[in-house]
Amino acid sequence: MTGEDLLKLAYAAFVADKTAQEPIIFHKWQDISEQEQKRYCGIATIVVQEYQHLVQAGDLNNRNVVSNG
Repeated sequence: MTGEDLLKLAYAAFVADKTAQEPIIFHKWQDISEQEQKRYCGIATIVVQEYQHLVQAGDLNNRNVVSNG
């Protein structure tokens, strides 16, 4: 996983979180503080780690997973 991939996931976490709080307002990544950007990067890192643990443990093998393919 590249740094760019991590930033994409951080941005996705940011949008999901903000949309849940204020669904009508669109927030731009550039408009939030550096501290908040780091927070979402941390969330994305945890999500990636947990996903990798599930894959390694085989917990995702027998479940329906939505894909783009």
